[in-house]
Amino acid sequence: MTLSTKLDLKDRNEPLKIALVGHRYLLNDSLSNLNIKENLAKKGVDIITSEQMPRKLIEDQMNKLDYNMYFDYVREILGTIMYFQENNTIDGLLQLAVFSCGPDSIILELASRYSQRTSGPPLLQLVIDELTSEVGFSTRLEAFLDMVERRT
Repeated sequence: MTLSTKLDLKDRNEPLKIALVGHRYLLNDSLSNLNIKENLAKKGVDIITSEQMPRKLIEDQMNKLDYNMYFDYVREILGTIMYFQENNTIDGLLQLAVFSCGPDSIILELASRYSQRTSGPPLLQLVIDELTSEVGFSTRLEAFLDMVERRT
């Protein structure tokens, strides 16, 4: 069995459910995100994005913190990760971040620490910059999906 056939999740009874979190422009610009939505869809993965999360759920998560996250998009990203880490309603989390974005560096660290404290779904953090290769990106994505599939 080759790697590509092994990772074809379309034959599963239930598709993997992956939360895709990040800045809205990054989630929706296929050039910036290296076609991640299309690649996940081709593999039969159901995607929910942080922009689809109800605002009330995000604010409930943010109220658990001892500090206030100022930017709305930071609240959206971190609140989504916190919600799914606590509720185990998905199979995995993919967090997209931009290397040169200051708030992203903070969110990455906070999300990583929060993820380590919970027994929720696995979190893969993908940092994108001008040197990110599509091949390396795809390899990490496939390895993550393979690991998530083995857990389910």
